[in-house]
Amino acid sequence: MGLRTYFFLLAIIFVLVACLDSHGALVQAKKCRVPKKKKKNKGDSCRKPKPPSKKRRPSPPPPPVVFAEDVFEDDGVEVPDPKPKTPPSPQPEGPVLSSYEIVEEFDRDRTVYTQGIEIYKRCDDCEYSDFSSAGIYGASRVAEFNLESGEMIRSRDLPADEFAEGLTVLDGKLYQLIWKSNKTYVYDVDDLGRREVKEHTQDDGWGLTDDGTNLILSDSSNVLSFIDPSDFSLVKQIPVTFEGTDVVWINELEWVDGLIYGNVYQRSCIAKIDPSNGKVIGWIDARGLKDKVDEDHDASEESDPRPDVLNGIAIKPRDASRLYLTGKYWPKIFAVEEKPLNDGKPMSQEKIDEIKDICMVAVDARL
Repeated sequence: MGLRTYFFLLAIIFVLVACLDSHGALVQAKKCRVPKKKKKNKGDSCRKPKPPSKKRRPSPPPPPVVFAEDVFEDDGVEVPDPKPKTPPSPQPEGPVLSSYEIVEEFDRDRTVYTQGIEIYKRCDDCEYSDFSSAGIYGASRVAEFNLESGEMIRSRDLPADEFAEGLTVLDGKLYQLIWKSNKTYVYDVDDLGRREVKEHTQDDGWGLTDDGTNLILSDSSNVLSFIDPSDFSLVKQIPVTFEGTDVVWINELEWVDGLIYGNVYQRSCIAKIDPSNGKVIGWIDARGLKDKVDEDHDASEESDPRPDVLNGIAIKPRDASRLYLTGKYWPKIFAVEEKPLNDGKPMSQEKIDEIKDICMVAVDARL
């Protein structure tokens, strides 16, 4: 091939390439041609697309507001307490002995053989009532008194062959035990109308209180029984001990600020019992109250019955600042404030041994 032929073929190739480029541009131009009356599409592929704008992530919605009146126990929602709860005071490393100070006295029917008392208030504007269980065969009853005046409001007698024991009020019902029996009477707290008779799991009934859920029963032994009020089944039992020794004859009971207060029959002492393990973490020495009612009785020259032992503990609903104490055939209910001795320090071993003699009865003692 000559040089002339080579350049001729090269020229033809350039012409063909130019034609192909012009044809592609024409096709592209036809594709991009826009009719006069038609607006351009913002997403047209012939225009340089704008970079996508950064979208703000939406803020999460605020949590729903829960109102106390909209929540029920079954909802499983815990409503925050409107008032912050202070942590419980740490318990001392040993048992503490307390005395008391009388701050108020209320007159009471001195013929009542008191087996248990309960202070109750039906409404914010209502006066306080003192529910009382009276024992003795042929004289047992349940009664409601006005706490301030001591006047009886209503009462209900028990059969002559039944000896009434402790009582408590739970969820609008009043429960009353019967001695040497597993029987419990259940009343309507508003009118003392008897609703039903229940049988608990123990052979005897002495003192009765509740923790807001279960009934708590004593039976003269050192065992406290927790009873489900819906079917009277046994929930659990705890043995009550003080420094390794069983505490028996626990009689009248009261739930006070997370503890079980129980007075020991034939002793003027109140044990403060930890419900988680049954250990007595302190005592209230109330011997002075029995001395006072004895002196007042002698001075008044009243006829019998003579005041008997301490056997009544109560607090006002949601107020554990004062204890209301009375006894069998006592003419008074004493409102007292507990006063820890020795600056609230634990008792010495010598004092512990002394309190065992003063406040406890022999372990094998039975009635």
